[in-house]
Amino acid sequence: MALFLFDPDTFDDQNDPCLVDVKACKAASDIVSNVGSLFTELNKFESREAVTSLFYERAEDFVDVFFSESEANKAGIKIALSDEMVLCLLEKNKLPIACRALMILDTLIHHHCLVGGKKLIDCLNRIVKAGDKLYELCQRIITRHPDHAKAETVKDSISSFLNHESNLLMQVGDKQRFAKRIHLMYGDGKVRPSMMHDEAIDTTWRYYRKNVKCWSKYPLACINCGIFEEKEGRKHNQCSVCMNALYCSKECQRREWKDHKAVCREGYIEHEDLNFRLRNVDGQIRFLFSLPENDEEAKNLVYEES
Repeated sequence: MALFLFDPDTFDDQNDPCLVDVKACKAASDIVSNVGSLFTELNKFESREAVTSLFYERAEDFVDVFFSESEANKAGIKIALSDEMVLCLLEKNKLPIACRALMILDTLIHHHCLVGGKKLIDCLNRIVKAGDKLYELCQRIITRHPDHAKAETVKDSISSFLNHESNLLMQVGDKQRFAKRIHLMYGDGKVRPSMMHDEAIDTTWRYYRKNVKCWSKYPLACINCGIFEEKEGRKHNQCSVCMNALYCSKECQRREWKDHKAVCREGYIEHEDLNFRLRNVDGQIRFLFSLPENDEEAKNLVYEES
């Protein structure tokens, strides 16, 4: 199922039929109620360690609404996250739905970073995607209402989300996306080409992995199955082409190739009849040549120690 989150600028409350559609209004009411219930429950826990498994189950069920194919649910999301709803809640000095939902997803991401396994991969493929869209909406709220009493809380929710999302991206070795999040968190919010060349990306990932204690405690994980790297024993390896994915085995790399190959090719430069690029590894220039054109050729992929 595809992620559905709309752009509020495209929402016309005068002409959009979802406002007079009973099913859409009911869906919006259910979304607002569900978020409110989860948010209230979340605030009762004294710490993240105290959050119950039942809460995580309910929160994961809530994420499904962002991937629903139901037209009523899509319209319901439009209403629940609309500018009109934001204004209504801010006037009552309450947090907008997007911010509350982002806090809920943030808690889920932190949990899965510690648990690992298939849940971690599901988190990467679904929860993070939904969270990224909610993050954009929260940024929009801050831009439009910078002086509101709730603006700092919205900023804090964004910061926490980016922090835990970065944790997850670091764990699976997605260095490029990790570096972008770091620049969003600690830079001026702009990602420049000079920040994103291979050496800078790799240096950023390795520095935070080694030196930032709150992140180094999270074990590396296979981007296909989510299994954690053992402290003592065999280490995970990275894709030798893009170096932006960690795998526990060649089998996992082959299985994930169908999804990974499109991303893996992004960094390639066309030159004559070859796909190639240069990489500086331990002072030596390494040429990485053409990627396999099909899944059968993926059997010959090599992967290197991270």
